[in-house]
Amino acid sequence: MTSVLEPPVTERPDVDPDELEPTLDEDGLDVADEAAEDDAFRVPAGRASLGVALSTLAAAVMVGGVFIGAEPRVVGSLAAIAGVALAYAASKLKGAATANLALLAGVGVIGLLAMIPSGIGTIGNVGKEVSEAAKQGDILRPPLEFTAGWHAIEGWLLATVGMVAGWTALVLKKPTAGLLIPLPLAVIAGISVPKDQQVASGIVVTVLFAAALGVVATGQLVGEDDEALSVGFQLRRAGRSLVVIALLSVVLAVASKQNFLFPKPAFNPASTAQLPKTVPPTNAPDRVLFTIKSPNGGPYRVGVLDVYDGEAWRFAPVADSSLKDVPASGVVAPGVKIGTQAEIEIAGYTGSAVLPSLYRLVGVAAQGPKFSYDDRSDTVRVAQGQLQAGFKYQIAAAALPQVSELQSNVTPIAEDQRQFLKAPDIPARMQPIMADVKRANQWDTFVAIRQRVLTTVVASGAGIPKAVPPDRVTDMLLGASKQGSPYEATAAVALMSRWAGIPSRIGFGFQVDPASKAPDGSFPVRPKDAISYPEVYFEGHGWLPVTGLPEKAKANSSNTNATKNNNVKPSDSFGAQIALPEQTEPASDTARIILIVLLSLAGAALLGYLIYLLRPAVQKLLVRSRRRDRARQLGPKAQIALAYAEFRDADTDLGYGFEADTPLAHLSRFNEDEEHKQLAWLVTRALWGDLRDEVTPAMAAHAEELSRALRSRLNSAHPATLRFLAIFSRASLRSPYAPELVAWLSEKPKKEESRGLVVNPVPS
Repeated sequence: MTSVLEPPVTERPDVDPDELEPTLDEDGLDVADEAAEDDAFRVPAGRASLGVALSTLAAAVMVGGVFIGAEPRVVGSLAAIAGVALAYAASKLKGAATANLALLAGVGVIGLLAMIPSGIGTIGNVGKEVSEAAKQGDILRPPLEFTAGWHAIEGWLLATVGMVAGWTALVLKKPTAGLLIPLPLAVIAGISVPKDQQVASGIVVTVLFAAALGVVATGQLVGEDDEALSVGFQLRRAGRSLVVIALLSVVLAVASKQNFLFPKPAFNPASTAQLPKTVPPTNAPDRVLFTIKSPNGGPYRVGVLDVYDGEAWRFAPVADSSLKDVPASGVVAPGVKIGTQAEIEIAGYTGSAVLPSLYRLVGVAAQGPKFSYDDRSDTVRVAQGQLQAGFKYQIAAAALPQVSELQSNVTPIAEDQRQFLKAPDIPARMQPIMADVKRANQWDTFVAIRQRVLTTVVASGAGIPKAVPPDRVTDMLLGASKQGSPYEATAAVALMSRWAGIPSRIGFGFQVDPASKAPDGSFPVRPKDAISYPEVYFEGHGWLPVTGLPEKAKANSSNTNATKNNNVKPSDSFGAQIALPEQTEPASDTARIILIVLLSLAGAALLGYLIYLLRPAVQKLLVRSRRRDRARQLGPKAQIALAYAEFRDADTDLGYGFEADTPLAHLSRFNEDEEHKQLAWLVTRALWGDLRDEVTPAMAAHAEELSRALRSRLNSAHPATLRFLAIFSRASLRSPYAPELVAWLSEKPKKEESRGLVVNPVPS
């Protein structure tokens, strides 16, 4: 398209100059735009800040509920309020770069200050503390222990949310949008809040958000002649709102007790028995898990599989667990005589919350975390967090009963233990075996079952959990190979015990290797010491472990850290692997080194190319901020010239590089647009026409708003790909619309320059 030159100012085109006048008031502002001004602009800054602070407090209440105690909510609330206050203070600063730097530094400082309640010394280890907290968040279920790392994370998170919400309300003049910004965080955190706190937390959040809406809404109310309504009227209105909020809270509290608000799920994972997922000892890295000082070799139990679904043994459902707080004394079985003790120090066993412990536990003692006791599995765990290396504790347990006591035991099985007798019917082929192992008492019957399995089954494979249905038990005892893993042999004993009417389940833990005794008398426990074994229940004595391995094992020539037991004999069928050595040349590293070098060079080249692509976008942001600060110092004429130059530079980046067009001539390049016409005439009259001696800050603000609106609409009229390329374009940097203006704004301030703009921004 050929350029259309601008006629002289005295011969303005068809547009009558007076047509522009009615749209501008005495300050140069558009009357129509001023009349259509959004109500949000009329909310005082104090009210907007208070409303956003209340909304952000609602998010802080929910986020704090993810942790234990009241401290997280207090710290989070203070951080949220500090974030809003930071936005208010930064909104008063001059210069976008200064404000952004203040916001960034302020949020960082708020997070560090949030760590003070956990100890000033923790601030120096903020990186380590935050890293440990993040690891706990990936492993543990809420509520979490509010450690120093979580202090910082919560402080940064809520300060950022409060700052963004406050900035939206105060600077962008959108207080309603600012109220909504913290709500997604409150909703996400509400999912992780403990069930017994969800209703109360939800009511508090509702009340705070309703109060925030009321604060902002009353700030927008005006009376006749645009006068603010009286304080008395606003107080009465707020009082009526409090009554409505109170009634709403009562309704929510009542509705929370009904199923229609919180319906019972069709499937609840907490009520479902779970399959175990383990790593076989042969695949685990060899390391010391924990050390034991005790004459008792174990087993040291860490869990049980007590639900049999007809094929596989599973963990009990979480909902069926019976966790109780361990009292300050550490005693979980009052009145029971102590028979054995052990002192345990954790080393590499740091991925669990369950303490390895002895059977018939009486008590546990340690400095530090709180403990919970599960009387179903007879295990102790840390109430929150996980075991850390170096943690020490002492356990005490009752002595195991004598065989004669078990043989003479005729106490009926308690009703709550009958669930551990559930099993499918005995297969027809197994009925003769079950009849053969029947003895006069339950203990002797169990011993006969165990002996039958251990003398028949040939151990083969790693002892990892797998499905062991009745047919598999039949095959191990009556099949041709009679092979099975140690876990399968244990599962067979447990299932056959249930068939015989003896409550049974599978325990797993660690057994001390007597040959590994250290000079200080302690026993290191390693992954190879892991075992599974049957547990049987006798009324009056509790659950008892019975360890043992099949008497025969299939030959294994591997050098892994599998369990070695000299009492296990090889099977009658012997197998061996033969490896013949072959001399070969050592592999050359030249190709690998060349590949590493090439990949490094390619990575460096790619990084350099990315920096080259991103540099224009960053440079334009920095230059724009610096020029705007300089223009504000020089006065409204400079601001008007810069506003129009930014519009024309945006044109250039999008491919409209008509450098010779003056503002009025450039109108012909586009369809008729009222905002474009207003900006062109305002720039022409303010810089060269009849308004050049009467330019006001209001005119400059109007020009900046018109320029921003035109750039936004021009961008939206193009495809996303072209807009993306315009961001990284160098065209406006190489050929700015007004190079004289750019050079002048880049100069250092001088005293005489404070009088205003005198340079014609249009190239000659």
